[in-house]
Amino acid sequence: MKINNDINPSTNKKKILTVNIDYNSQKKWLVHAIDITEFDKNYNKKNKLYQIFRLLKVANNFKIVVFNYDVKLAFWFILLYRLLPFYERNINKIVFIGLLIDLADFNNKNKSYFFSKIKILFYIIFVRLPDKIIVHTTKEIELYTNKFKIFAKNKFIFVPYFSYHLPIKHKKVKKENNKEYVICAGHHRDINTFVKAIELLRNYKAHVIGGEGDREDWENKKIDGIDFYFNLPYKEYRNLIANSSLIVIPIRNYKPIRSLGLIAAFQAVSLGIPVIASNTFQLKDYFLKDEITYFEAEDKISLAKKIRYVLSNENISTQKVNKAIKKLEEEFTFQKYIDNLILICTS
Repeated sequence: MKINNDINPSTNKKKILTVNIDYNSQKKWLVHAIDITEFDKNYNKKNKLYQIFRLLKVANNFKIVVFNYDVKLAFWFILLYRLLPFYERNINKIVFIGLLIDLADFNNKNKSYFFSKIKILFYIIFVRLPDKIIVHTTKEIELYTNKFKIFAKNKFIFVPYFSYHLPIKHKKVKKENNKEYVICAGHHRDINTFVKAIELLRNYKAHVIGGEGDREDWENKKIDGIDFYFNLPYKEYRNLIANSSLIVIPIRNYKPIRSLGLIAAFQAVSLGIPVIASNTFQLKDYFLKDEITYFEAEDKISLAKKIRYVLSNENISTQKVNKAIKKLEEEFTFQKYIDNLILICTS
């Protein structure tokens, strides 16, 4: 199958083709990689079938193809790439970044047995298709390996995620109207435990920023001292975090089971805001207990005590934030992430 008519000599010098990845601000990355949208400006607006065959036409001119998050696109591309007859196969490595499988869904009693089994089968096949799968917590390697019976060495690779907000400017955030409040922000949060903890404290104002999936359960709730928002524009979302006294990242013990809370934690730390998080695996690869504060997951009393402690001990909270900022600046930079990604792709 001839597919070389899309590539000019300057782009063909690059070894990596990316799909759904926007690292165009990183010059070191651009030395090696080019995105599929450089060959088709409207690629992301097209339907899935068009995207798959357009990708098949372009990808074989590169040694490495890197996908980000879109499991269905990666699944059908790799499957057709491997199975199509008379197709020249020149790709050396296919890498998938950010496998966000919610394993709790597979045990969800509210879903049909048939649907659950189909989903499990899909992922059992999918995780065997890419050469490497990059995840952002070490616990996911164990979870996915056991769930999908993957025993190939180094199939899953842990690469720490990065903060979007470096370099950090250390400036004291001015509180709007001098209103102090606690915030719970992000999708898939344990809002119920957060709300109950705030109700125990009584004297604290709180904001909850949820996703669309939270709207049905919480939009019409009337709880003194707590305001609810859903799918806020990014600027408003960030302003609420910037003006908060602390951010809480409450995650359940068993649902969902995947990496969560990383971006919210990075955002808060980059703004100098103390973080309280569930004592679950999601943030353990990133921050120690002397950098952020952990509470017992799904325990409203534990969370209420930690909120009161953090807000009552400003000096200790400031010391923790400063340590977290230092780690963010040194270990979770965009440059380190790119270096790790290039190493995995090209080695």
